Amino acid sequence: MGAYAHAHEKDKAIGAQSGYMRGSGHGFEEIGRVESRFNRLVVYPSNLLHSGILPDDYDFSPDPRRGRLTTNIFLTERCDPALCREHDRPG
Repeated sequence: MGAYAHAHEKDKAIGAQSGYMRGSGHGFEEIGRVESRFNRLVVYPSNLLHSGILPDDYDFSPDPRRGRLTTNIFLTERCDPALCREHDRPG
């Protein structure tokens, strides 16, 4: 069984629902919210559980002129070893 199928089976076993998270539930608590706005950039740690704030009737159109267009980027902070603290140094 692949990793995705295994995770899906575990979700079903605990009663987790598929789709976008909305608010708190199933062991997770919503601690922040950023409403969508044209040309808005939201930056957060990659290990933070996140989900779009989408209504139940959202049109998941593959057309980028109508649908939700997102991008994932990875930024790495580098520090001067002489100046940064031990826990800030890249491992």
